[in-house]
Amino acid sequence: GALTTSGSFSTFKYVLRQRLLQHWSLRRQQATRSMRAGWRLVVWMAALQCATAETLRLIDGFETLDWLRVDAGQFFDVPRQFQPLVGSANLSLVPRNSSLGGSWALHVNYEVAWRNWHGIVMVLNSPFPYFFPCANASHLSIKYRVAVPQNNEGLAVWGLNLDDVSNLELSDLEGKNASEIVPRLEIYGARDSHVLDDTSGAWKEVRFPLCHGALAFNSVMAPGNGVLDRDTLSGFVLTFIADPDRPGAVTRGEIEFDDLACVEPDEWVDPCAAPDVFESENVPGVHYATASAFASHAIKTDVCDELCAAEPACLFYAIETTWNPWDLSVYRCFLFDTLTHEDIIPAAEVVDVLAFWSTSVAKRGALCEVCTCAGGTVDCRGRDLQTVPAGAAGADATTLDLSDNPRLTLVGPGAFDGLDGLEALVLPSGLTHLAPEALESLPALRDVSLATGDGVTRNFVDASGTARFDDVCCRRQASAQAGVYFCDVSPDEPGVVDAIYEETNPDNIYVGLFDHMRTLDYIMPDSPFLAEAAESKEKCVAYCDMKAECKSCLHFTVQEGVALTDFCMLYGDEHPANHADNLVQTEIRDAYFGLPPRTRAARGAVVVASPLVVELMEANGYTNTFEVSLGADPLRGAVWITPRLEGFGNMSLTFDPPSITLYDAQTVVTVAVTVRGDEITRDLTPTVALDVEACDRAFVAQQATLQLDVLAAAVDDGGTRVSNAGAVVALVVVACVLVAAGLFYCLAAAVRFVRKKQQLEVARALQVRDQVAAAVEKIQEFQAIFATLPGDAFCALEKLVPHEALRKDLVVYDAIADVAAAKREGLVFVFLSHQWLAFASPDPMNVHCTAMQQAVRAVAAAAGVPLASLRVWVDFISIPQRNRSEQRLSIASLPTFASSCDFFVIVAPAAKHADTGCLCNAETYRKRSWCRAEVMSCWARNGRGDMWLSSSDGLRPLDEATLREAIDVAGGDLTCCRLHHARGDPCDREALVLPLLGLYAEIFRHRHAPRGREAYEFLAPIKESLFPRTFSYTYHGADGGVESAEETLFGDLLRAVETAVELSEADASNPIWRRALPDLAPGSTAQRHSHHLRTTKGAAASTRHYLSAAMASASGDVEPSPTQDAARVAIAVDAE
Repeated sequence: GALTTSGSFSTFKYVLRQRLLQHWSLRRQQATRSMRAGWRLVVWMAALQCATAETLRLIDGFETLDWLRVDAGQFFDVPRQFQPLVGSANLSLVPRNSSLGGSWALHVNYEVAWRNWHGIVMVLNSPFPYFFPCANASHLSIKYRVAVPQNNEGLAVWGLNLDDVSNLELSDLEGKNASEIVPRLEIYGARDSHVLDDTSGAWKEVRFPLCHGALAFNSVMAPGNGVLDRDTLSGFVLTFIADPDRPGAVTRGEIEFDDLACVEPDEWVDPCAAPDVFESENVPGVHYATASAFASHAIKTDVCDELCAAEPACLFYAIETTWNPWDLSVYRCFLFDTLTHEDIIPAAEVVDVLAFWSTSVAKRGALCEVCTCAGGTVDCRGRDLQTVPAGAAGADATTLDLSDNPRLTLVGPGAFDGLDGLEALVLPSGLTHLAPEALESLPALRDVSLATGDGVTRNFVDASGTARFDDVCCRRQASAQAGVYFCDVSPDEPGVVDAIYEETNPDNIYVGLFDHMRTLDYIMPDSPFLAEAAESKEKCVAYCDMKAECKSCLHFTVQEGVALTDFCMLYGDEHPANHADNLVQTEIRDAYFGLPPRTRAARGAVVVASPLVVELMEANGYTNTFEVSLGADPLRGAVWITPRLEGFGNMSLTFDPPSITLYDAQTVVTVAVTVRGDEITRDLTPTVALDVEACDRAFVAQQATLQLDVLAAAVDDGGTRVSNAGAVVALVVVACVLVAAGLFYCLAAAVRFVRKKQQLEVARALQVRDQVAAAVEKIQEFQAIFATLPGDAFCALEKLVPHEALRKDLVVYDAIADVAAAKREGLVFVFLSHQWLAFASPDPMNVHCTAMQQAVRAVAAAAGVPLASLRVWVDFISIPQRNRSEQRLSIASLPTFASSCDFFVIVAPAAKHADTGCLCNAETYRKRSWCRAEVMSCWARNGRGDMWLSSSDGLRPLDEATLREAIDVAGGDLTCCRLHHARGDPCDREALVLPLLGLYAEIFRHRHAPRGREAYEFLAPIKESLFPRTFSYTYHGADGGVESAEETLFGDLLRAVETAVELSEADASNPIWRRALPDLAPGSTAQRHSHHLRTTKGAAASTRHYLSAAMASASGDVEPSPTQDAARVAIAVDAE
């Protein structure tokens, strides 16, 4: 049996299925700058043959077939008409005396074709309970002989996959279920496109460098450290891969293998360092837009340089390093004849596509043949160049002018080789990428300039201290030549935050120096949750960053052999200033304080403006200046700052420069601000906000502002005056008569208006009062039964089943008080929130069910209770699916259900929607308004402490960035909006108004308590956007097109709730009782809209629908509207 002791074929089939599926689940690859397109296996082999002695350590001599299995698509659990088998492989042993002592070789008679979405025949050797002897190896060697070349030349490619088990213990390879092992394997694959077409009939050797990279071993799946670990290899797969661009074409042949071994050189040979041959160079720092390629070749990325060299039009090529598991694509080689500005995309160290350019002299042309060479000057202006000509013929050149070549968008490494005496270089203004390595061969270079334009390109800038790159994460890296700066990208790394670390004296822990600090969490390696934080100071501060109240953390590391344990302490306060006094680190321990971005911002890592008040007046011509700088050096990249006027949209205000780029705290930029004086008729005090975009998150934690004092000019009272007293008297008399005549009419109209206004204000006030009362009522009790399933029963399910099928197993709670009583008895409630993966079924492929069960087990472990003490709520099980009335009531209670649970888990592993084919994951989950409402409800009452996200990366705490996006309920996506509200149905946003308003009322009521204060401080700055007054309601117009109208959503209900809470808190002497209450507009009533009744098309049908609905309501066939319910509740409260 494969990976198990049971030997069952079903288990083995499952292993194969998992492994093949992993071939379509690729991670992004690490692309090192040392890679070159000339990496070819024969070059590596020749280099090794010239090296010193070596030792071959045998992995498999193919003396038996016992461990080998063949798979040609049998693992698919689908009918063969959807995915037929893709071929076959017959295995046998043939005699061969090996130099390593064997007597047999493996003979493979294969046939393969790409059919539907699969075309790989595999000969598998599952992981052994021991490691391959490759710890000190540089290459992997295998002997082969092509007995019969493939009959369809070039159709199939042979490759070799390796299993890296660094994420497992050896003991895990025995006696464990395959489902526990396969997802933790790291799988790496290499290919040789020439092997199957060999016609020599001789035994040959192929060597693959044991190096992780696009031209060596690609990562097929890397759930562990993402690096090929030579000392933990176990298991291999021989693959025969058909060309997916030739579906249905069949190829067959015969090949023999022997002596799979690790090559251990006596003197170390770096497998990742290869010579530059084959007339091409890798271009680090960019990748190309593959859609612009004029040709592409599937699978054959190992010979992409050969394919480009054979194609006269090919000047650039790219190697794809990642498969897309959703469109079922494979690795590809892309050929380009030209590159536009949009085709060249800046990239960090980790890229999807490796970029190369052709250094062939035949394609580039000789410098002095393409350009004019005279007196040390090479004039290449206006030659329509796409690459820099080869410079060997211009060795005496001191000046090279490449201007006026708009198609010369990229200058790659080695472009100026041979021009050692070059002193001045003029580049075209449209240049998109200048590789830093291109200037390394120019020791005499003194001047680099752009012919025209703004002097800023995508990957380099001039010597200006504030010039901007295209990527905010670019740090300026000075070139050794000519004062040119290059982009050194520092991208985001998962789990790493922009923190600083200060070494401290660990003895201070014992003397009580930190006792006054508020301890939030104490985390050790055996903690049930967050134990990872104890592993390093970087992980410790990452968890501190996720906790909004954490200001600093202390990480304690124990040296090996000491009977202590590492730990991480999260504090709600900053550490003392004297914590490092008398710093003496003993031999048994080290301690560091970590400061997350919010604390660094509080310490001055912010944008600084000076002065804070800038005067603009007639005396200074309505022009003045202010200075902008940084309070500290950014840890990564740049800080982009854009001054913006807040409000006063009709004021003509300009800033010079309009935007600022800063890289350090030493640079100060002066900004001129100007306003048109003829527009200033009165004194104004507008605010200027400095909008910040930064790679270092500390600088976006706070927004800097300054105030403008704009003073209007004095008005000259001189001029011609009317002095004719008679005319003035006549005008006054006429005016008096007209006023007297109209006073009586206006007085009567005013009385009528005031009475009507009073009536409307009273009606609006009553409606607002009713809505506030209904909102509070909505969250105080369930609107439907709260149905849960015990944790052990849930984990025993094979798939998610509907509510009705589990009714006898459900545990039902009628009221919130019942849930509270159950919690006191030791029960723990878990709310599982997810996005359906099909229109009619929540989880057709059983992806979510498995993830949910894993999350439930983790919650049980964290809570320290058995599974039987858990009560699990999940929509398909807990909400009635057949009775629509009960279903609507349950859906209306979702916020109350979510907020009543102890744990809230978002289940969003990457999966494919069965009906739409779209990808569903944590990102698409966060876009759904109903999902956001559940997150908001749980957080509002329980905080973020027990909220978790289960994704393809595993189970982790919900971070603040995800929460900030998820609580924007009104900004999420809704199906009703996508369908444009047929028949004028109310938007689901309107149904959520009262529950969300009730949650906010609860937060505002407890805003002075510790838990409520944290939630209120989080919401206060963004509450206007979270609870918008209006929203855009879409509907079908008269012509069938989609139209929109602005409709009321929350209105002034937010202010109404705050006023009601403030009144309830105030005593009789409080001045609030003597102030007039504002006129507050009510929120949405969630009634049917009538926009489509204003159109001609469909008006009669809609009228009939309304009359039918009215009759049904009169006969009691429909439920009363939410507004009627709210009114009855408000009246009852009022009467009480």
